[in-house]
Amino acid sequence: MGITPLTASRHGNIRIGARPDPVYGARHNHAVLGASEIMYASADFPLLLMKDGETGAFNIVALFGFAPGQNRYVINGRWQATWLPGAMLRYPFYRDENAPHGLAIDEECGLLHTAQGEALFTDGQPTRFTTHIAQTIVALVDDIAAAQTLARILAASALVRPLELILTDASGHENQIDGLYGISQQALDELSDSAVLSLHRSGALRAANVIAASLGQLERVRQLHDHASPQPLARMAYAIID
Repeated sequence: MGITPLTASRHGNIRIGARPDPVYGARHNHAVLGASEIMYASADFPLLLMKDGETGAFNIVALFGFAPGQNRYVINGRWQATWLPGAMLRYPFYRDENAPHGLAIDEECGLLHTAQGEALFTDGQPTRFTTHIAQTIVALVDDIAAAQTLARILAASALVRPLELILTDASGHENQIDGLYGISQQALDELSDSAVLSLHRSGALRAANVIAASLGQLERVRQLHDHASPQPLARMAYAIID
């Protein structure tokens, strides 16, 4: 069980129910975004940057909650958002270049059935649904790589700065959330004309402005947190450290 290469011999009778899977979503407090997703995601989520644990490179992410494994946008088993990142929609499928059809599947996903839902194979061949999933995930991987390029440009331009986020509960206990980064509006304002033009040509300037503007969505995360938690926050303070 677990994540396994998708094959007709093993999964020929499997069908998958309607996605996204809220159980999977509820386990994640953020999702890595692709470059084309940045504008759409900003309508619902605060967009921030986080360092990859293995490479140290920045990813652009949509934040769902203040603690690991905490997603405040999933309420009573349903997503409360107008738009969802591809990283949430593609589950339970993963890219696997060594698999026969370029896909792996999480066999522990609760959406898998044998009697209802979308068939993955017909007569041993991948269905149109499966082929579309494979194409979608390839495009998503490329899109995330493009977002990582934008993040490198923003970091090289000294626009990426630490976010100070402090949550205070009703008892007065403070919890500082570390590891989050945002875009410095001050640094943006101080860019030279040539730097502005270069960032604009690369597409990074638009991304920087959207990420900076989305910081106010932290208040929505707080509202959803207070709705779900038996101990609402007494105060939330945040600032980009220039």
